[in-house]
Amino acid sequence: MLLKLENVSIQFGGLKVIESMNTSIAQGELVGLIGPNGAGKTTAFNLISGIYSPTQGEIILEGRSLKGLKAFEVARQGVIRTFQNIRLFSTLSVLDNILVSMHQRCDYGLASVFLKLPKFFRAEKKFQEEAIKLLKLFKLDHLKDHEAGSLPYGVQRKIEIVRALAGKPKLLLLDEPAAGMNHSETDELMNLIERIRKEFNLAILLIEHDMKLVMGISHRLIVLDHGEIIAQGTPSEIQNNPKVIEAYLGVEETA
Repeated sequence: MLLKLENVSIQFGGLKVIESMNTSIAQGELVGLIGPNGAGKTTAFNLISGIYSPTQGEIILEGRSLKGLKAFEVARQGVIRTFQNIRLFSTLSVLDNILVSMHQRCDYGLASVFLKLPKFFRAEKKFQEEAIKLLKLFKLDHLKDHEAGSLPYGVQRKIEIVRALAGKPKLLLLDEPAAGMNHSETDELMNLIERIRKEFNLAILLIEHDMKLVMGISHRLIVLDHGEIIAQGTPSEIQNNPKVIEAYLGVEETA
C-alpha cells in the first residue's frame, strides 16, 4: 500500500475538523475525495501534504511515517499537490515554472551556483531537457517562453499539473482541478488526468465538486461529512449509498 491514514484527527482549539480518518491508497489508484462544503476535504489534503500536522494518528507513505515532516520534506518524499486557486509564478515563463519544481531535486549546493562549477551546468541542462520533454508530452512546448500569467485559465491549470509532475510525485494531490473550467475544458482535463495516471503509474487523490468528472475517472471514492468518513467504495456504490445521499441532499423531517 502506498499511503495509509491511521486514526488521523486534527483539531483547532476545541473544534475537531477531521475525526479518526482511516483509509489507504494503492500505487496507480485514482481516488476521489468528495463531500459537502466544509466537510474537511482541504484539511485532509493539508494533513497529507504536511501543511498541518495531525493532532492524533499516523500518515504513512511506503511504510514511513510523515508525521512531523514539513511540507517541503513531504514533497521530497513524493507527495506533491496542486491548489484550488492557481499558484503559478505568473510573471515567470512557463518553462521557468516547471524548472522551479525540479530544483527541489537538485544535488548541487550554492558554491556550485556562485562558482559556476560543471556540476551546476550539467544539472541545469538535464532539468531543461526534462522540462521541455514534459511540456511536449502535453503539447505545451510552444508556450515555454510565454509568461504563465498571460495564458488562458484552462492552459494555466494544465501547466500547474505539469509542474507538479516535474517534482516526480509518487502521490499526486489535485485540489479541485476543474474549478472555473467550462464543459469542454473539464472533459479535456478528465482525459488528461487519466492519461497521467496511466503513463506515469501514479496514485492520484482528487478533490472535485464536478460529479461527472470525479465519477467518470475514479476507481474509488471516499466521502467526508463533518470531518468523518461516511462511505468508501466504487462510484456506483457511492451513488446509491443512503448516507451519501443524505449528506448531499438532506432528508425531510417527519412529524
